Amino acid sequence: MSYVIGDSYKNLVLSSAAKKWKDFKYNVTRQYILPFAQDRERLRETPALYKFIEKSQWDAFVASRLTPDFEAKHAEQKERREKLEYNHRLSRKGYVGLADQLVETMPEVEEIDRAVLWKKAREDKTGNIPDPKAAEKAKIIDDLQKQVSEGTLTVSGTNDVLTLALGTPEHGGRVRGAGAGVTPTQFFNFPKQQSEQRGDHED
Repeated sequence: MSYVIGDSYKNLVLSSAAKKWKDFKYNVTRQYILPFAQDRERLRETPALYKFIEKSQWDAFVASRLTPDFEAKHAEQKERREKLEYNHRLSRKGYVGLADQLVETMPEVEEIDRAVLWKKAREDKTGNIPDPKAAEKAKIIDDLQKQVSEGTLTVSGTNDVLTLALGTPEHGGRVRGAGAGVTPTQFFNFPKQQSEQRGDHED
């Protein structure tokens, strides 16, 4: 099978596919390999859920996940994840899927503000934000949006509600509340040279 993708979407699609492939390997490693690292007999057979994986491929993948180098990298990544603040609760739909979902429930809104997306991405099914730190930032977002609507606060470009609420600027190569593959150049319509300069200063 093949898919015809416009040039403007190619990088985004490839980036999305790469992330899904990485997530798949992570989930298989976490659920079916690391828990049985000391029981090699349990690792001889491909998991029933993934019988499409050939035995030779499974054996090679298992071996790559049980090396000292991988164990060191895994521990490093685990430490990084533990330091992350404001973790979202999105599933595979991501920010793009969340935006589409919100547009269906808010037809009067042409474009969902990324501050709203950021906040909604951290709500549970009842509409509450369990993480106290994220809940505090969500309240700041609500207060800032009220000021914007009342005309007492003006925002523009990267100096928008989300940036003000989080208190830190955007970093080159990513945009918070916009999803994977979206760059400041694309989102804020910066000239390429200006965007590169911003990234140099922020790093």
